[in-house]
Amino acid sequence: MLTDSKLRRATRDDLTALRSRIFGELARRDAEGEPEVTGSMVVETRPYADGLLLLEHRVFTPKTGGPPKIRGPYWTFRYQDKGIRKSLYIGISDDPESVLEEKRSRR
Repeated sequence: MLTDSKLRRATRDDLTALRSRIFGELARRDAEGEPEVTGSMVVETRPYADGLLLLEHRVFTPKTGGPPKIRGPYWTFRYQDKGIRKSLYIGISDDPESVLEEKRSRR
């Protein structure tokens, strides 16, 4: 594994070659069936009212082919309305219940 100091001293050609090797290794692992990190990862689940409050980390994969970036954590509320699954974004909050009540009262 490269240390931060070695990485900073590397030339652009060295870094380009390293990126090529990394993407090649990722492609090899994809071909072997290693799962790719996508979507979201639930950190916490709380039952609330008629649904579930979920604290999630979202995985963002840039279109430029760079490495996936983990964003969050964000609160969402998942519930069913007339048999249809719905989701309400709450965002970053220390008190998601009060934010949820405020958003639902506006509807």
